[in-house]
Amino acid sequence: MDMQSLDIFEGINAGVVEEIRNAGATMTFDAGTTIFENGTPASNLYILEQGDIDLVSQTDDTSLNLNRPGDVFGWSCLVDKGVYTTTARVQSQTKVQCIARADIDPIFDRNAKDALVLYKNLGNVFSKRMGSVVS
Repeated sequence: MDMQSLDIFEGINAGVVEEIRNAGATMTFDAGTTIFENGTPASNLYILEQGDIDLVSQTDDTSLNLNRPGDVFGWSCLVDKGVYTTTARVQSQTKVQCIARADIDPIFDRNAKDALVLYKNLGNVFSKRMGSVVS
């Protein structure tokens, strides 16, 4: 997967994106697996490579299906003392890129301008996603 082409990494230095990609690991999950649960400490960012995941909100019982390669979830790991605000349930065999917050933080500590771009991109992606849930 070309991470540089993902909305969340648009405008970020290619070397920084490569460093993030190298920090990650590919993980495979079977249908029925819960990747993370609402309210648990957020320690990883995930990028969908293939498969089908439902993000389920316990607060209003809504869900959002992610099934496009490049869909990003687990954003809560990017904020201080983040906890996951949804539960991620695998609907079909799924492969994701998993990047630990502990690996992301030092990269952005060294590259503050790129960190700012990432957070702006994240806000745009979040806004689009919320529009699809509300509409």
